Amino acid sequence: QENAEFATVPRVKTDARLLFVDPPGADPLVAEIILDYALELSQNPGKVVVFIVGHGPSSAEDNAEELRVLKGLARIIRQDGSFADVQGMTLQDDASPEVREANVQKLRKAVEAADKNGQRVLVVTNLISTRSVQAKLRSDLKDLNYAFNSKGLVNHPNFMKWMMEAIRHQFENN
Repeated sequence: QENAEFATVPRVKTDARLLFVDPPGADPLVAEIILDYALELSQNPGKVVVFIVGHGPSSAEDNAEELRVLKGLARIIRQDGSFADVQGMTLQDDASPEVREANVQKLRKAVEAADKNGQRVLVVTNLISTRSVQAKLRSDLKDLNYAFNSKGLVNHPNFMKWMMEAIRHQFENN
């Protein structure tokens, strides 16, 4: 697009044909990564609530789609991990401060409710790397009782498998 939504960079000009892969989304390899990260922190999944927290796009329409994807991931992880509950939420980290803060407050209330219900709370992300958003997330959840898996998707062997599949798919379909 002509104007970047969240970065101040000039538009790339090239005669090369550029192909872009879709983000990881609800790919089964991504579900396995998030499941592994949640299980690393859980001895008794039946008493655990997992929150999958995503960066989230700025627009409400795109965020609704991201929440739909996270809901699908949550369903798989709840079933395969035998967790008490798994929920997907987004921060909308690049949206207005008011939108982001509303999402943070929603997450905080959900974490507090699960903790008050006697459930152990785990927070994992579907973020590719471990920079910036994860540090802010820890600050957002300050003083709450939860465990956090700070690994990004890139830290798991499935990430390279997903990357190779995504690239192969893009070349085959273009």
